[in-house]
Amino acid sequence: MATCPFSEYLEAFYDGELDDSRRSEIVSHLPQCGSCAAELRCLQAMSRMLLSGSSPKLSQIGLYRLHERVDQAMEDGVLRIVRVLSAIAACVLVAGSAWLMRTREDRAVENATPVAPPWADVVEASDSPSGAYSTPAAAWYLADDSARSDETP
Repeated sequence: MATCPFSEYLEAFYDGELDDSRRSEIVSHLPQCGSCAAELRCLQAMSRMLLSGSSPKLSQIGLYRLHERVDQAMEDGVLRIVRVLSAIAACVLVAGSAWLMRTREDRAVENATPVAPPWADVVEASDSPSGAYSTPAAAWYLADDSARSDETP
């Protein structure tokens, strides 16, 4: 059985959602097509049946519970988004802090003045005629060296 090309527009026609040109086409088509007319009568009968029935009423307690559940569902969704965004912010904060600490350490290493090992001071102190010793290790070494040179002729 072939379906009528106008049958897909019948619900929109019944609801008043069509433009004037399409509406006039369907109005002129309905007397000629029995299946479209029957479908339109079916839509009208269904609307009358739904309008004639009584709608169930919620008690105040039921209405309150319904509102509470809707509010809770909305709050759960918002809290989930807040938790995710907080976790992302914490990750960014930790990563940024680690990067800054590493950058600061790298700059400290670059700007640090090189420290000479303790034995370098010994050589400098032995060359100085004043005999001033800059470190205790240098004084010990030079004192030991001068004692040895006094013992050997």
